[in-house]
Amino acid sequence: MGIETDEKGKVKGSLKNVKWVAHYFGVSRNTIHQWVKEDHIPYINLGVSGGKRIIRFAPDVIEAWLYERSRMPEPQHPSEEKAKLDQEIE
Repeated sequence: MGIETDEKGKVKGSLKNVKWVAHYFGVSRNTIHQWVKEDHIPYINLGVSGGKRIIRFAPDVIEAWLYERSRMPEPQHPSEEKAKLDQEIE
């Protein structure tokens, strides 16, 4: 999944800043900056202004990245769950 653009090549929707992404994930802005520094999270580098690096995030790309990283437990058959509980009790 890439960044959606209109017919003129402009990004659809609005790009989000570090503060928005930190709030979305429930982590500090420092954590987001660390993830960017480590190339851990997808971001867009808009360059440098006034000695500060300007980075933004595409919400659809962030959601896809989060979905790719999510893990779901294997469904267990009810009898397997009971057997597991019985073993834990013993």
